[in-house]
Amino acid sequence: MKPIMVGLIVAIVLAVVFAGAFGYADYSNAKTNTNYQNAVNTANGFKPDAVLGSAFEHWDYIAIENTTLVMEQYAPDAVLHWVNGSLNGTYNNYSSINATWNKFFAAWIAVWFYSEEPPMITVKGDMAYVNATVQFVLQKNSTVFDYINVSYEIVYQNMGFNVKTGQFQYQIIYEVFNILGGSPKPLSEI
Repeated sequence: MKPIMVGLIVAIVLAVVFAGAFGYADYSNAKTNTNYQNAVNTANGFKPDAVLGSAFEHWDYIAIENTTLVMEQYAPDAVLHWVNGSLNGTYNNYSSINATWNKFFAAWIAVWFYSEEPPMITVKGDMAYVNATVQFVLQKNSTVFDYINVSYEIVYQNMGFNVKTGQFQYQIIYEVFNILGGSPKPLSEI
């Protein structure tokens, strides 16, 4: 073999070996960074699936009109800001939020919810922010149905590890129930 050909083959082999080594190092480093971020998130108690699950549980509990389950998700000093409709106002603390949900549930014999797109979740420290547009279908009696479109914001705080459940506990500290529109009634009657 000619020396030029041998040199070319050696250069190609070395290029492949180095490319493989650097590619593996980049892959390994990316995997380590991802594992590190997952470990940090887990150590801080942030689990996006748990927060997303909590939001859907909240809407499920509203749909089944179960005040006890709805209220278990709130911190004692939580704030519910209801925008538009007959319940328009800001409700501070557990008892006033409980009374508000009881008024909402008393107005309907059945409630369903629907969301076209998954909620957006943003995390900052021990806080998780959930934003979604949710439609509630409301049944007044056997023949009258209404719906309301709600821009929903829920702020959860990680309250720490719950030894009973074996999971981190998130509680609602702030919530905005902003009615964007409805049918067939005007907003003041919803």
